[in-house]
Amino acid sequence: MPIEFKVINTPRPDRFETTVTTLLNEGWELHGTPFVSNTGGMTQALTRVVKASPPEPKKSKKVKGPSDEVS
Repeated sequence: MPIEFKVINTPRPDRFETTVTTLLNEGWELHGTPFVSNTGGMTQALTRVVKASPPEPKKSKKVKGPSDEVS
């Protein structure tokens, strides 16, 4: 299964907490530990498994009948 990878970075602790909480509630999982980057931003990596979308239904081909003929 494919995996998505996301890194968040913000200098604001309140925004960091809100973003991490939202992503965890959307099915993301923490990848590693949070750290403060060289620019001073709080940084966290997250991953999640990409759910396969259901296959699209096959379109049926219309079969021409006697009523479809042009006179």
